[in-house]
Amino acid sequence: MRREYWKIARAGIDDKLQDNGSDHVSKYRECQQLLGKTIGEIMLDLQGKPFRDTTEEIRFYKEDAPWIWGCYMFYKTLVKIEAARNFESPKTFRAGLEARLEETETFFEKH
Repeated sequence: MRREYWKIARAGIDDKLQDNGSDHVSKYRECQQLLGKTIGEIMLDLQGKPFRDTTEEIRFYKEDAPWIWGCYMFYKTLVKIEAARNFESPKTFRAGLEARLEETETFFEKH
């Protein structure tokens, strides 16, 4: 039942990314919004229909939830990066990308 949300969201993301009429920022923002809506629907579903058993709950939080939330955060970050590309000079944009890369490397060293 809940796995269907992920399948539907993936199909929607694929459709949005294949749309040739929109710019990249708009496409990524639409993907982020679709995933946000999916997360909201899952939360409402969980309130109305709890898990059948512990195994189903563990599988959901171990397999499905990380993918959905991870994709949401990925598109949220991608929107910020691509929006910055439109308003910053190439030099400033590159410096920002390098700073993000260093943050990522530092995060993995710390954790």
